[in-house]
Amino acid sequence: MLWMLSVCMFPSCKNARTPVPMPEPHWFTQYKDYSNQSYYSYFQYFIKSESLKNEPFYTQIRMQYETENAPFWTANGYQEQLISEGIALIDSAFTYHGIPSEYFDYQFIKTLMDTIKSVKIEERDTLYRFLAQLEWHLTTAIIKYANALQFGASDPQTVNGGKWLYKTRYPDSLTLACTWAARNSLPAYFRTIAPADSHYKALQKELRQYQAWQNQTFEKLLPQELSEGMASTQIPLIINRLKLTGMLGNVEDTVRLTEPVMQAINRFRAQNAIPISSKLDLETIDALNRNLGYYVKKLIVNMEQLRWQIAEPKGANYLSVNFADFSLKTVLADTCAISMKICCGKSRKSAKAAKEEIAGIIKGYKMESPMLYGSINQIILYPEWNVPASIMEDEYYVKLKNNSQRVLEREKMYLVRTADRQAVDAAAVDWTKIKRKQIPYRLIQTSGYHNSLGIIKFNFPNVESVYLHDTPVKRAFGYRYRDISHGCIRVEKPLELAQVIFRYNDYTDEQFECIMVDLGKAPTTQAGKLYQEKRQQKEEEYRAMLPADRIYRPLRPNPVNLKKRLPIYLEYHTCFVDENGVMQYRDDIYEKEENILKMLKFEK
Repeated sequence: MLWMLSVCMFPSCKNARTPVPMPEPHWFTQYKDYSNQSYYSYFQYFIKSESLKNEPFYTQIRMQYETENAPFWTANGYQEQLISEGIALIDSAFTYHGIPSEYFDYQFIKTLMDTIKSVKIEERDTLYRFLAQLEWHLTTAIIKYANALQFGASDPQTVNGGKWLYKTRYPDSLTLACTWAARNSLPAYFRTIAPADSHYKALQKELRQYQAWQNQTFEKLLPQELSEGMASTQIPLIINRLKLTGMLGNVEDTVRLTEPVMQAINRFRAQNAIPISSKLDLETIDALNRNLGYYVKKLIVNMEQLRWQIAEPKGANYLSVNFADFSLKTVLADTCAISMKICCGKSRKSAKAAKEEIAGIIKGYKMESPMLYGSINQIILYPEWNVPASIMEDEYYVKLKNNSQRVLEREKMYLVRTADRQAVDAAAVDWTKIKRKQIPYRLIQTSGYHNSLGIIKFNFPNVESVYLHDTPVKRAFGYRYRDISHGCIRVEKPLELAQVIFRYNDYTDEQFECIMVDLGKAPTTQAGKLYQEKRQQKEEEYRAMLPADRIYRPLRPNPVNLKKRLPIYLEYHTCFVDENGVMQYRDDIYEKEENILKMLKFEK
């Protein structure tokens, strides 16, 4: 890959140009003993030093310096204008992209600069060491910044504690070569590689607003519940906060909870997924008391997530799920075709489980729904539920041990041997001789409205064996926090979603009506009635031919394979722009934000 690293004018590297002669810096007169030849020799020794890190990233930079055989920032001593440009670029990383300057060892670089410029360094080798360190650290900082803008500054697999299953692109030698070639025009180059996505730009704009506001101090609101029309000395404080963040326009000074103020409070609630009402409650008071840094952190985290480069970017047609918002939307031809609520995998908090960390990074909880990319290739009508081994062990083992027949009858299940999938008489199994971790059987729940998957299941191949499905427990969609499943995603409107996906697959009205008849719905057209009659005839033939030792089941899984696979993205965004262009903030149910902030070295 060395040939890539030596490229200076590679066609894919934007804004690169041939290096220009370096002027003599004004500080040079302090160091009469300085010699380019001796410093360059020292620098070549320095970059081969074992004290420098040997990871691939640093090795590639070292190889580039060895090929070029000369420093850049400290060519002819100290290139003040170039160095000032470089350090200013790093200094702006937080303002524009939410990447803290300390991610780039900014303070160490700044100290080196100040020391070289303002302190008379008597020992020549000490001067050379300072110059070489500045050269090395400023170069690594600039390349880290370029990499961060294009691919993110953190590793999504690490951040998500193993619950990230996307194929992700990472920086390579070409990425480094492009940045190296653009060192004489860095500001212009960085403008070309910065994310241009409209969602990212909206977060960027919001971040700069909150950065401007976050030094504002507010008097803490007291825990006081109020109804509309009531008076309180806290109302002016609330008005002040709402005005600052744009939730409330010009209103007369008042100590009463007037209708305009109540409307602004409800806009604030909607932005933070707090239930709307005609009263000011304690939860809203707590939210209004948040430090503005709370929003800065969310914006930083979500901008970083948008910089991760997934190998399959979204096109004009896709289905996406946002676990943090408990929502799903299907986009066809760049237009939202349908949206709905979802229930997702349990968080550590909802499961009341202890936090686990590795090297300070919070691990993903075992029941969390994973972040992944897939494509919906099959819809199953009247699915059966094959109870996963983990649920068998954790939830059904004790029940079966106590009274297996009652469990099977109540939940309409049957038992099969794991080895050959043959049905087993549960009453004949001596559960006292079976160990929880060595159960040789699997439970299967029969098809029907009682089934835990409801009457429709949406399959998309993935290693976690998760899928979208209907549910008989519709009341769950009325819950505010819906992280309640074992990892799969329950959808609020399965029939409507199925219709959208079938339409995407060019199904006609007549074909979709046949699907609805299969699901037990009454036909509404003559074609539907004819299909129902044929279906009933086939069912009678099937029943007549069924062996005597087989139980007749009127409802059985009916898989429908799709010719046009719909891409699906399972995501996690605690900050996003809604369909009306309003920034939304959500709770970090899966505890990912602190992991990202830690990897970004954010300490505010």
